[in-house]
Amino acid sequence: MRVCLKCGEFRIESSSHPDTRVCRECELERQATERPFPSGATEEEKAEAFIRESGWRLATTMLDIPHQYTVRDLASPDARKTTARSHAGFEWFVRLIRRDGVRKRWRSYEHTYLVVGEWEYWTMGYPVEETTIVNRQAVGPEAIGYMENQVEEARGG
Repeated sequence: MRVCLKCGEFRIESSSHPDTRVCRECELERQATERPFPSGATEEEKAEAFIRESGWRLATTMLDIPHQYTVRDLASPDARKTTARSHAGFEWFVRLIRRDGVRKRWRSYEHTYLVVGEWEYWTMGYPVEETTIVNRQAVGPEAIGYMENQVEEARGG
Protein backbone atom coordinates (compact mmCIF):
# COMPACT_ATOMS: atom_id res chain seq x y z
CA MET A 1 0.00 0.00 0.00
CA ARG A 2 1.06 3.57 -0.73
CA VAL A 3 0.08 6.85 0.90
CA CYS A 4 -2.58 9.05 -0.71
CA LEU A 5 -1.26 12.59 -1.16
CA LYS A 6 -4.67 14.07 -0.37
CA CYS A 7 -5.81 12.25 2.79
CA GLY A 8 -2.41 10.96 3.96
CA GLU A 9 -3.71 7.43 4.53
CA PHE A 10 -2.35 4.17 3.15
CA ARG A 11 -5.12 3.53 0.62
CA ILE A 12 -3.37 3.09 -2.75
CA GLU A 13 -2.84 -0.54 -3.67
CA SER A 14 0.74 -1.54 -4.51
CA SER A 15 -0.54 -2.97 -7.79
CA SER A 16 -1.91 0.46 -8.85
CA HIS A 17 -0.28 2.36 -11.70
CA PRO A 18 2.99 3.94 -10.45
CA ASP A 19 1.73 7.48 -11.25
CA THR A 20 -1.36 7.11 -9.04
CA ARG A 21 -0.93 9.43 -6.04
CA VAL A 22 -4.53 9.97 -4.90
CA CYS A 23 -6.69 7.16 -3.50
CA ARG A 24 -9.97 6.14 -5.10
CA GLU A 25 -12.03 7.48 -2.16
CA CYS A 26 -10.47 10.95 -2.41
CA GLU A 27 -10.87 10.91 -6.17
CA LEU A 28 -14.55 9.98 -5.90
CA GLU A 29 -15.08 12.73 -3.32
CA ARG A 30 -13.50 15.27 -5.68
CA GLN A 31 -15.56 13.99 -8.60
CA ALA A 32 -18.78 14.50 -6.63
CA THR A 33 -18.23 18.26 -6.84
CA GLU A 34 -17.76 18.28 -10.61
CA ARG A 35 -20.18 19.60 -13.19
CA PRO A 36 -22.25 16.70 -14.56
CA PHE A 37 -23.23 16.18 -18.18
CA PRO A 38 -26.50 17.87 -19.14
CA SER A 39 -29.49 15.86 -17.96
CA GLY A 40 -31.20 13.94 -20.73
CA ALA A 41 -28.12 14.10 -22.97
CA THR A 42 -27.61 11.15 -25.30
CA GLU A 43 -24.36 9.18 -25.22
CA GLU A 44 -23.33 10.92 -28.45
CA GLU A 45 -24.03 14.36 -26.93
CA LYS A 46 -22.06 13.44 -23.79
CA ALA A 47 -19.13 12.24 -25.90
CA GLU A 48 -19.22 15.43 -27.97
CA ALA A 49 -19.33 17.55 -24.77
CA PHE A 50 -16.38 15.68 -23.27
CA ILE A 51 -14.36 16.07 -26.47
CA ARG A 52 -15.29 19.73 -27.00
CA GLU A 53 -14.64 20.75 -23.38
CA SER A 54 -11.37 18.86 -22.91
CA GLY A 55 -7.96 20.27 -23.72
CA TRP A 56 -6.13 18.25 -26.38
CA ARG A 57 -2.33 18.46 -26.60
CA LEU A 58 -0.18 17.48 -29.55
CA ALA A 59 2.13 14.56 -28.72
CA THR A 60 5.27 16.50 -29.65
CA THR A 61 7.58 13.59 -28.86
CA MET A 62 5.87 11.51 -31.56
CA LEU A 63 5.43 13.89 -34.49
CA ASP A 64 5.94 11.03 -36.97
CA ILE A 65 2.81 9.40 -35.48
CA PRO A 66 0.63 12.51 -35.19
CA HIS A 67 -1.90 12.34 -32.40
CA GLN A 68 -3.21 14.34 -29.45
CA TYR A 69 -4.05 13.45 -25.89
CA THR A 70 -5.96 14.72 -22.88
CA VAL A 71 -4.87 14.05 -19.31
CA ARG A 72 -6.51 13.17 -16.04
CA ASP A 73 -4.01 13.99 -13.30
CA LEU A 74 -4.10 11.41 -10.51
CA ALA A 75 -0.59 12.24 -9.33
CA SER A 76 -1.30 15.45 -7.40
CA PRO A 77 -3.94 16.30 -4.79
CA ASP A 78 -5.12 19.35 -6.74
CA ALA A 79 -5.16 17.57 -10.14
CA ARG A 80 -3.38 20.60 -11.58
CA LYS A 81 -2.25 18.85 -14.77
CA THR A 82 -5.73 17.71 -15.78
CA THR A 83 -6.77 18.84 -19.24
CA ALA A 84 -9.84 16.58 -19.51
CA ARG A 85 -13.31 18.08 -19.04
CA SER A 86 -13.69 16.39 -15.67
CA HIS A 87 -12.56 13.26 -13.86
CA ALA A 88 -16.04 11.75 -13.92
CA GLY A 89 -16.42 12.62 -17.59
CA PHE A 90 -12.98 11.15 -18.28
CA GLU A 91 -13.89 7.81 -16.70
CA TRP A 92 -17.23 7.81 -18.51
CA PHE A 93 -15.47 8.40 -21.85
CA VAL A 94 -12.88 5.67 -21.20
CA ARG A 95 -15.70 3.22 -20.44
CA LEU A 96 -17.51 4.31 -23.63
CA ILE A 97 -14.37 3.66 -25.70
CA ARG A 98 -13.98 0.21 -24.18
CA ARG A 99 -17.66 -0.70 -24.47
CA ASP A 100 -18.43 0.61 -27.96
CA GLY A 101 -14.99 0.64 -29.59
CA VAL A 102 -13.36 -1.87 -31.91
CA ARG A 103 -10.26 -3.89 -31.02
CA LYS A 104 -7.43 -3.22 -33.47
CA ARG A 105 -3.77 -3.97 -33.69
CA TRP A 106 -1.18 -1.20 -33.98
CA ARG A 107 2.36 -2.50 -34.28
CA SER A 108 2.73 -5.03 -31.47
CA TYR A 109 -0.11 -3.53 -29.40
CA GLU A 110 -3.83 -4.16 -29.39
CA HIS A 111 -6.16 -1.41 -28.20
CA THR A 112 -9.84 -0.56 -28.37
CA TYR A 113 -10.56 2.37 -30.69
CA LEU A 114 -13.72 4.46 -30.91
CA VAL A 115 -14.45 6.85 -33.77
CA VAL A 116 -16.39 10.00 -32.88
CA GLY A 117 -16.73 12.50 -35.70
CA GLU A 118 -13.40 12.92 -37.47
CA TRP A 119 -11.31 11.48 -34.64
CA GLU A 120 -10.42 8.01 -33.36
CA TYR A 121 -9.92 7.67 -29.60
CA TRP A 122 -8.06 5.06 -27.54
CA THR A 123 -6.39 4.43 -24.19
CA MET A 124 -3.41 2.30 -23.26
CA GLY A 125 -5.47 -0.38 -21.50
CA TYR A 126 -4.89 0.30 -17.80
CA PRO A 127 -7.89 -0.26 -15.51
CA VAL A 128 -10.39 2.60 -15.91
CA GLU A 129 -9.70 3.95 -12.42
CA GLU A 130 -5.97 4.19 -13.20
CA THR A 131 -6.16 5.43 -16.79
CA THR A 132 -4.66 8.90 -17.07
CA ILE A 133 -4.55 9.53 -20.84
CA VAL A 134 -7.02 9.37 -23.70
CA ASN A 135 -5.35 9.61 -27.12
CA ARG A 136 -6.88 10.62 -30.42
CA GLN A 137 -5.80 10.64 -34.04
CA ALA A 138 -7.39 12.31 -37.02
CA VAL A 139 -9.39 10.09 -39.39
CA GLY A 140 -11.53 12.66 -41.24
CA PRO A 141 -10.29 15.20 -43.81
CA GLU A 142 -10.76 18.35 -41.69
CA ALA A 143 -9.12 16.76 -38.64
CA ILE A 144 -6.24 15.44 -40.78
CA GLY A 145 -5.64 18.95 -42.16
CA TYR A 146 -5.75 20.38 -38.65
CA MET A 147 -3.19 17.83 -37.42
CA GLU A 148 -0.91 18.41 -40.42
CA ASN A 149 -0.86 22.13 -39.52
CA GLN A 150 -0.15 21.39 -35.86
CA VAL A 151 2.74 19.07 -36.74
CA GLU A 152 4.18 21.57 -39.20
CA GLU A 153 4.07 24.32 -36.53
CA ALA A 154 5.67 22.00 -33.95
CA ARG A 155 8.50 21.28 -36.38
CA GLY A 156 9.08 25.02 -36.77
CA GLY A 157 7.43 25.39 -40.16
